Amino acid sequence: MKPVYQVMAEAGEPFDPNAFLPAVTAYYSTADGKMLSLPFNSTTAITYWNKDAFKKAGLDPDKAPKTWPDTLATAQKLRAARITCGLTAGWISWTQIEFSAWHNIPLATKANGLEGADAELEFNNPVVAKHIRNLAEAQKDKSFDYGGRTSEAEGKFVNGERGMIQTSSAAFGIFKAGAKFDFGVAELPYYADVAGAPQSSIIGGASLWVMGGKKPEEYKGVAKFFTYLSQTGLQQELHEVTGYLPITKAAYAATNDWGSTRRTRVARSRSSR
Repeated sequence: MKPVYQVMAEAGEPFDPNAFLPAVTAYYSTADGKMLSLPFNSTTAITYWNKDAFKKAGLDPDKAPKTWPDTLATAQKLRAARITCGLTAGWISWTQIEFSAWHNIPLATKANGLEGADAELEFNNPVVAKHIRNLAEAQKDKSFDYGGRTSEAEGKFVNGERGMIQTSSAAFGIFKAGAKFDFGVAELPYYADVAGAPQSSIIGGASLWVMGGKKPEEYKGVAKFFTYLSQTGLQQELHEVTGYLPITKAAYAATNDWGSTRRTRVARSRSSR
């Protein structure tokens, strides 16, 4: 593997790590801030809710629950209104276990693995264990329903069978194209009794890594391609069409219309404090 900061420097391509959103690049950088790969698109886990279903259940269609107790109570009200399921989740290990970061709890030792490959997982902690018990209890009356390991649950939401879903911000384009109802977007809920919550979400998406052992002219081509992908206009278009986050500060600032700005604000990955 050849680090992206070396590829760009050796090719003489303009490259400023500070031009990228630090909450994104931190996941693809060394502990001292050197970028190892180039983020191509990024997402974070957010909440979507069916506004029509909320109306049917006598809930405020313009307001999503902010805490987990309120979320589970809302899911029960949706079930009582004969919604097939109150709450589901896509990418469940991401949205329901990596939510540790949202509660300012480490997932692993060694700076969540950034400081060495010998890191050890730490997600089997009291907060996560309590949360999984709560979901298992809610599963009994379909207040919560397990929808699959990856994106399978998203189809149930699009079909109107789920009142709420927690999944990738990149699902926005799918929901916008397929849903026959109004829906809203909000940050993930949190447990208010956990100190430091809410903190930072864990991002998803794609990052481009450069293989080692290639010729200098090949690396120059890679560097040119990375410069192209980082263009403000391209990043803005990708964000507004798909729901993936822009990776540069300039592209973030360029998303000026209310819809895209709202998605960017809700779907951001906040830097650790």
